[in-house]
Amino acid sequence: MYKLGALACLLLALPATVLSQSGCTGSVATTNGGRKIGIVIDSSGSMVDTDPNDLRITAGRAIAASLITTTSVGPNGHPDLVTVIDFDDSSRVVYPLGDPASVTFDGIDSSGGTYIASGVEAAIDQITNGTATTTAGLSGIVVLTDGQDGYVDDLVTQLNRAQGLGIRVSFGFLSPFDAASSQDPSILAAILATGGIYATISDSNAQASFVNLVLSHGLTNTDNAGSTNSLLLPGLLTAGNVSATSGSETFTYDALSGEVLNFTIIAISQEIFDATLHDKTANTDVGSASTDATTGSASIGFTASAATSLELTISTKNTTAGLFTVSLTSSVNRTITVCGAGNVTNPGNSTTGSPNATVTLSPSLTQKPTPSATFKGAAAQVKTFALAAVFPVVMIFGSLIL
Repeated sequence: MYKLGALACLLLALPATVLSQSGCTGSVATTNGGRKIGIVIDSSGSMVDTDPNDLRITAGRAIAASLITTTSVGPNGHPDLVTVIDFDDSSRVVYPLGDPASVTFDGIDSSGGTYIASGVEAAIDQITNGTATTTAGLSGIVVLTDGQDGYVDDLVTQLNRAQGLGIRVSFGFLSPFDAASSQDPSILAAILATGGIYATISDSNAQASFVNLVLSHGLTNTDNAGSTNSLLLPGLLTAGNVSATSGSETFTYDALSGEVLNFTIIAISQEIFDATLHDKTANTDVGSASTDATTGSASIGFTASAATSLELTISTKNTTAGLFTVSLTSSVNRTITVCGAGNVTNPGNSTTGSPNATVTLSPSLTQKPTPSATFKGAAAQVKTFALAAVFPVVMIFGSLIL
C-alpha cells in the first residue's frame, strides 16, 4: 500500500464549468533527492499592484512543498535542501538553506526598488556556502518577479555564474502575455543557457500553470535529464533558443476532442523561424508556418477531431542561435494535471512504480484572490494579447512512501 502525502496549499480560482482531462499532461520530474533549491521572490513596491494577493508567495510554497524532506525521503533517496530569498533594492535571506519541512516565507512584503541580480546572487551564495553536497547538476533557482529593473549586465553576470556552477535558473515573469518580447535578449539567452525555462505569467491561473511547468521541466539539470521536449501549457508564453547547428526544439500538448487551438510563435531575434505541428496519434503533420519577416510572428490553428497528443517543433536555417517565444490558446477551460511517471523509481515526492498516484492541493485558508486577478506591473508598457481562455491548473503531486 502507498500512503499519499498532502502538499502545501496553492491558490486556484476555478470557473463554474471546467472540462477535466483524462490522464496527465506531462509528468513531474523524477529525482532521488539530494538537491539544493533557491526560491527567489520579488518584494519590490510594484508588487502591490502586480500581485496584490501574494500569489507569487503561494507559488513559492507549492514549489517548496514538492521537495523531499528529512521525514518524506525514501529508503534509496536523500532529502532536498531549500533556501528562500526576497529582494527589492537589495536581497534578504528569509530562510537559510535547510530542510523544506521547516521552510518559511514570513516577512516578504511589497516595498522598495527592484534589483533582481541581488536575489539570484544571494541564492547562489546560499546554495554554494559551506555545504558538503554536490552543487553541479543538483541545484536550481526559481525566480518570481514582475521584471525589468534596468540592471541587465548584473543579472546576466549572475546567470552566467549559475550556469558555470551547474545551477539551473527558471524565471516566472508576472505580466501581460507577450512581455517576453520586452526583455533584453541577453537575459533570455542566459536563462535558457542554464537549462531553465522562462515564462510570462498573465494572471493568477497562469501562475499555477507556471509551477506545473517548472516541476515538469525539472528544478535541476538532473531532473528529467533524458527529456528533450518541453511541455506547453495554455496561459503561458515561454521562450526558446535554436539554431541550424543545435537543431529544433519541440513543445508537447495533449488536446481534447473538439478542442480548438491556436499556437503563436514570435521571433525575438532577427531571423525566420519555421514551425510544424504534428499529430502524434495520427502520425501526420497537421499544420506549418514561418515567422513573417515584417511582423516576426506566425500562427497555426488546429481543431482536434479526437483526443490526441500534439508536438510543435520550432527550427531555423540560421546557423546563429536565435530567440523566439511560443504560446497557446484554446476554446475550452480545462483542469490539467501533471502526474508522476510510472516507469521510474522515486522514493521522494513523486511516484514509485505507480503511473497516476496523485494528491490535489487544498485551497488556501488565508488568501482569497479574485477569479480574474491579473498581473500588471512593469508590463503596462507593452501590448497585451486577447486570450481565448486562461486555464486554472490543479497542481497534483504524490508523496508515496512504502
